[in-house]
Amino acid sequence: MPQTRKSRRFRPFVVLASVAMVAVVVAIAGGVVAWRLAWLEPAWWPEDVVADEQTRTLADRVEFRIAEEVHKIRPDADPWRLRVRDDHVNAWLASRLPEWLAHSEKLEWPSQLGTPRVRFGEGGVTIGLSFDDHGQRRYVVADLEPRIVDGRLSLALKGVTLGRLWIPGASIQTLIEHYRDVVPEGFIEDPAIRRIIDLLVEEQRFEPSFDLTDGRKVRLIDVVAGDGEMIIECETSRE
Repeated sequence: MPQTRKSRRFRPFVVLASVAMVAVVVAIAGGVVAWRLAWLEPAWWPEDVVADEQTRTLADRVEFRIAEEVHKIRPDADPWRLRVRDDHVNAWLASRLPEWLAHSEKLEWPSQLGTPRVRFGEGGVTIGLSFDDHGQRRYVVADLEPRIVDGRLSLALKGVTLGRLWIPGASIQTLIEHYRDVVPEGFIEDPAIRRIIDLLVEEQRFEPSFDLTDGRKVRLIDVVAGDGEMIIECETSRE
């Protein structure tokens, strides 16, 4: 006699259990990947810039050139451009930032924090900061878009990443509160640091101008970020 084939019945429980198991595996794998990404150094992170004699010499040249361009005698309200490279900015940050903070703001840069890193790219500026998190190196990166609208400058926050992990909806303020204990008490509340944080968090607009010692005023009228450089358009006038 021919064998009767057992009928296959649809078992919802088995299907749901299989789907749930796959979802758990995917969630665990995704969590492991996310955890790993959050600890990785950003792919664009420049090699450690050492504040040696060569770096200090480069920072001196950059500082001198910018000062020379800013103070140059020009026709009143005639637009002029200043081109700044991100590797030059990073050299200045490595060799001049702690010294500048100590002299101008009477503020010591915490040893737990690394030197900030800057990258210029099409349409924006990326600023990264490394810090010591209980013996492990962490990296926070903010993507910003400088804008001058109606004569006011602002930095629009486009995104935040921790290591190489993009954090949806994350704000700089949230990360600051989360990692507040990695810096000395009172550092974040210092007026100089608070002004920078408020600028990034609240996207404040401010007057992009400053006065020269001879009575003239320099005003930024446009900022364009490109591959590895930023072009700042200004005008100098006597008011």
